[in-house]
Amino acid sequence: MNTPVPDPMRRDVPGLALLKGAPTIADLFLDGEPLSRHLGWSETLACMDRAIARLFRFFRAQYDLPDRHDSDLLLFEGGWIYAKRDGIAGPVLWLFLLEQIKAARAQPDLADRVGSGTVLHMTKGFRAPEPFIRALRDEFGLATPDPSQFPSGLAAVMFSSSDRIGMWRYLMRSCLRVGLARPASRAAKSQDSAKRLLVSSANFEKHRYGPLIADLRAKGYELTGVHPKERPWAGSDGYAADVVSAHFEGGGPGALVQATALALRLIRRQARIAPWLGRVDPVMAPMFRYKIPHLFHVALHATCLERMARRMSPAAFLRNGNYNTPDERRTNFACRRAGVPTLVVTPRALSPRMPAMPIDYAREHASLPAGFIVSDKHSARLLSEWGVPNEMVALGSRELMVDDMAIAAPHPEALPVLLVLLDNAMNSPAMLSDILTNLPTDLRYTLRIRANPVWPMDKMPALMAQLEGVTWENATGKPLEDVVTPGRTLAITPCSGVGADCVRCGAALLSLPYLSSNAPAHADVLETTGRICLDRPTLAQQLRLLEDTASLHARCLEDRDRLTASIDPAPRPLIDAVEAQLDRFAHGSQPSPR
Repeated sequence: MNTPVPDPMRRDVPGLALLKGAPTIADLFLDGEPLSRHLGWSETLACMDRAIARLFRFFRAQYDLPDRHDSDLLLFEGGWIYAKRDGIAGPVLWLFLLEQIKAARAQPDLADRVGSGTVLHMTKGFRAPEPFIRALRDEFGLATPDPSQFPSGLAAVMFSSSDRIGMWRYLMRSCLRVGLARPASRAAKSQDSAKRLLVSSANFEKHRYGPLIADLRAKGYELTGVHPKERPWAGSDGYAADVVSAHFEGGGPGALVQATALALRLIRRQARIAPWLGRVDPVMAPMFRYKIPHLFHVALHATCLERMARRMSPAAFLRNGNYNTPDERRTNFACRRAGVPTLVVTPRALSPRMPAMPIDYAREHASLPAGFIVSDKHSARLLSEWGVPNEMVALGSRELMVDDMAIAAPHPEALPVLLVLLDNAMNSPAMLSDILTNLPTDLRYTLRIRANPVWPMDKMPALMAQLEGVTWENATGKPLEDVVTPGRTLAITPCSGVGADCVRCGAALLSLPYLSSNAPAHADVLETTGRICLDRPTLAQQLRLLEDTASLHARCLEDRDRLTASIDPAPRPLIDAVEAQLDRFAHGSQPSPR
């Protein structure tokens, strides 16, 4: 019998369970442990590889349609919702979970526990996509809840019953706002446009980009922020003075007419190709099917972005973090049509195992950036393998690799530094508890804690309670080179990107990846930098490194050498790489407006 699990945070469920994940939407558990732990690290990574391969076979099929139109991108962008750089979601998540079931049934010690007839328990009210539940029932014979109870015929990313993007009344409000908009920003004069940049307003909010923003302003660039994931029906009240609304600045009656024509084209196109896609992959096809309000909202965003870019005529649109999520694909698509080049800064090492990253430039160039900034030569080589021309890629990094002088052996009496880099509110309290509990007794050390700005520590009362009576330094918001003491810092984090940056600054690294569907996405960097810690005994053993500063110093050097050998970090400051691409755009290497 499928008894719903009432507590969304409960994990000690007997048997097979599909539960709310952290940080991903969902995870499979077997007798209270993540199925990833039962399968092991290598098999979990193989599941991810197979899921990505299946997803991209589906993409390639629709890209090779003989009557394909450029705007087809907007029909399939639901697939790129999974492109969260720090994890996976959307269709690839459900494919990954299906692959885990297949892998478990192939292992003798697990086959009976996930075999045909096994009851699947689920978090109460959980909204998994109907095609996924039906595949569990039809392909694997699991005893699931009735698939008809789950959302069907819409993109799998729209898993919430309160999804406003898919509601008609919010579409009407969006159309009203866009149609009545009277743009306020003046179009740039030709002599000013070379120094005008549109910048994702997220750049202003992320502390790792603060120096880049400051450097650009110091060099005379005029930066205008654009809210990357704006709710089109909402006003722009509360926006900073240097941040504009794309739906307002690109709005007006003409925008509404253009968006309506684009939305109608998308609606007809979706209906025409839906039967064919269902034959290509019956599990995935429904996950890419949008409601009509979804498609109208997509069309409004793309149209308003294009019109805003034409009016403001910047030298480029600068984005950070990724090039493969829906709003970023849409921005690239719209700006290319407006003749404005987009430039993306991807500070972390690229990986074919990170679902956000693999691309086929020859097929997808119309919705990809005109320039890429990457932090290491390994990433540049991957982009080249994926078809990106070499001149479109520049190397630059916020954190530069420390040299031998900076990482000199510390004084024997110097205190070691334990740097804990937190992540989301669901995992950080438990991670910090494990660290504090397993520290060697009577150890003298300096504790520094750096929170993710999206999840400030004062919003995590359970975590703050653990720090009562503990002497620690708050390193949130500070540049890593000011937080890491080279040669005597042990950095602990679940995130591969900031972990690698700590190693660049002279720290040794201990990675605590989530034992969830999130872990494989970080595999390449995790396996080539620092040490992976998957359980508490290993954590306790690794923390003993703080007892011997000489051993800690040796580990810092070793991790730096491993990082250098694996990804070959960029030796050039980030601002230099950005200016090199802007200079290329200024000399005519940019898209022509349509």
